[in-house]
Amino acid sequence: MMEHDRIFIRDMLVDCVIGTNPEERLTKRQLRINLELFVSTEPAAAHDNLRYAVDYFAVEKAVYQLISDSSRQLLEALASDIAAKCNSFPGVLAVSVEIEKCGTLAHSRAAALRIFRAKEALWV
Repeated sequence: MMEHDRIFIRDMLVDCVIGTNPEERLTKRQLRINLELFVSTEPAAAHDNLRYAVDYFAVEKAVYQLISDSSRQLLEALASDIAAKCNSFPGVLAVSVEIEKCGTLAHSRAAALRIFRAKEALWV
């Protein structure tokens, strides 16, 4: 596997409706999101111009809005939605999405899930 540069978006906090239990559907719950975007920074570095870079401000805004508007039941479904949104940005070759559902478990800080999704044709 070829090594790629990475952009990290860490500790995004978003409130949304998530869960399968009826009481979880009544109020928003806080999620902590970590994204790892696999990219090539060479074009941006060569031109020193945002036009050639992955705009992580735009990625964060789009992912935040997607989560805020979501009412998925499963973390797996929401993570898949987030990955698809990230991979839709030009220059993103793949993404790792980590979601923590805070305050869910009785004896743990959070339940968490991490997935990896690549643009098939671009990942080598």
